[in-house]
Amino acid sequence: MLTLNPQPIKSKGQRIREAFGLIGGGMSTAGFTHHCMEMGVWTAADRDVAAFTAFRAEVRRELRSTTTNGLPFAGQTTWKDEDGAPIWQQRDMWSLDDYVLNIKELRTQSNTLDHIAQEMYEEAVDRYGELAVVSRMRKIEQAA
Repeated sequence: MLTLNPQPIKSKGQRIREAFGLIGGGMSTAGFTHHCMEMGVWTAADRDVAAFTAFRAEVRRELRSTTTNGLPFAGQTTWKDEDGAPIWQQRDMWSLDDYVLNIKELRTQSNTLDHIAQEMYEEAVDRYGELAVVSRMRKIEQAA
């Protein structure tokens, strides 16, 4: 009798990380992305979705781009479309609730980034020691 030993289905993320581990890293993300494309990590449908996602990100980036006073040109409002997606509007048309929504979003992003930066700092200190990390960070800040 034939017994099957089914292999667990790997997610795209698992396949990407596995491929990166196999080649040993040491390449740019652009080069590695091309490598993944050649390996068939993504289907044509995946690439269509990715293209749409990239285009939507570009639209969001442009709408969020700052005006001469440093504030975003546009942003999400408290209104939703029929699918539940937020409606975007130019900042000069925002209600008070829209301002509050956007301020809270910026603060949440900042807090998340601060948390990630702190975790990375602690990991680097564990690996290289605090003196080395602080010294290197000062060098980088002075060069900027």
